[in-house]
Amino acid sequence: MKNSKKLIALVLAMVMIFALTASALAATNSTNDTIQVTVSIIKRYPSGMTPILSETVTVPSNATAYNAVQVFLDSQATKTTYPRVSDAVWKVVPVVDENGSTIGQGHALFGMNLKTKEGTNSFGDIVKTETLGSHGTTVTTPTSATDTSGTYTGDDWIFELYNGYMPVEVDNYLDYTPLQDGYEISLIYQTSNISW
Repeated sequence: MKNSKKLIALVLAMVMIFALTASALAATNSTNDTIQVTVSIIKRYPSGMTPILSETVTVPSNATAYNAVQVFLDSQATKTTYPRVSDAVWKVVPVVDENGSTIGQGHALFGMNLKTKEGTNSFGDIVKTETLGSHGTTVTTPTSATDTSGTYTGDDWIFELYNGYMPVEVDNYLDYTPLQDGYEISLIYQTSNISW
């Protein structure tokens, strides 16, 4: 009888240690520290869109769209195949709240180079480098002593975010746009015509 109580106590102690170990291991493995998102470069024309390249990157789960684009650009720097992009230029701009107070800074994509292979000769690859930079023209016309109307025509970079085929509401800047696993970030180079 004395030995059976000791045996039962020993078995219960082992079950309790096993249960605590299993729950501790489950707790450390239950969170995902990284997510995967796809970054795509697209040209938009009045006649439609032309995909240029697309790549899935792995980023920390708390990354913003800007962080994912930086990982994508870093991977492009090591590519030896075409097409590829390089030399991204960012414009840092102040981010203001509804009261006009500066709350931080944001990065706006201003330009990058697109490199495509045009052929090969006996010396190597023939590579075309196209600079996709933001530039435009604004024309304003006075319509009264205090008002003006205007038009802007230019080539610019915009970004859109998708969860599958569904668009996701985005902030004005990549820095302030959180991500979820499976999102697609579309960096779109387009000609804009805006009137006011």
